[in-house]
Amino acid sequence: MSEYIPKGYKIEKGGQTVSVQEADRLVHEETGEYFFLTNRDFKEINHSFSNLPSRAIAKLKEEKNTEEPIRILDLGGGIEAKAAGDIAEKYGGEKDERIQVFSLDMTARKKEQQGLHQVVGDVLQLPIKDSSIDMAYSRMSIVLLEEIDPKILGKALEETARVLRPGGLLFIDKTYTERLGRSPDTNLLKELGEKLGVTFYSRELGLFLGPLERILNKLNQRYPDWKFIVMVKEPIDQELITSLKLKDKDKLT
Repeated sequence: MSEYIPKGYKIEKGGQTVSVQEADRLVHEETGEYFFLTNRDFKEINHSFSNLPSRAIAKLKEEKNTEEPIRILDLGGGIEAKAAGDIAEKYGGEKDERIQVFSLDMTARKKEQQGLHQVVGDVLQLPIKDSSIDMAYSRMSIVLLEEIDPKILGKALEETARVLRPGGLLFIDKTYTERLGRSPDTNLLKELGEKLGVTFYSRELGLFLGPLERILNKLNQRYPDWKFIVMVKEPIDQELITSLKLKDKDKLT
């Protein structure tokens, strides 16, 4: 297994995230700034995005012809590309050779797995062809970079829009809650929508609650109504959008 580390960084083992998860750290040798090299599985990511990614994959498999590839991109997929590997194992390989999953991160521990492609790169300069990706997602990646520099969000969305095919999707955990008075910057999204030729939707974030807890939450509003954002490149694939139950009322732009 080959390991790729960006110049000027080193890996420190044995770190612990705020969620008490054991994870190595990628540390800048001069500044000491670091990122945790977490490896979330697809089950967690899919749940966080209200199971829309798995439904999108199923619809893409149904829509695409027998030879056309289905390309999925994990932006910030972790050093071991755990979630991307899960997708390749569950949906691709001998089950469906059309499924090609790309996991992009600053570093990688390369592993051999059919349908999985680990890419070392930058979310602001994706080493990927224009209009080649059917579905992308970013979980705890772009939003963390945005905390360092607020301008990164717009730049990352612009670069992702470039690589999405017409009708392609991006799920991003740019979360907000109207119940707590924290609404998205619709002016920014409208500006980006017009510039990039995309439409933004929102959906309720997948909380780790049981069925009864979910009902009580809606009745009593015990939890904030956290939502995430879905970016769709125009022209919109209406059948795909309908299968995800995204409606006009969910549009942010």
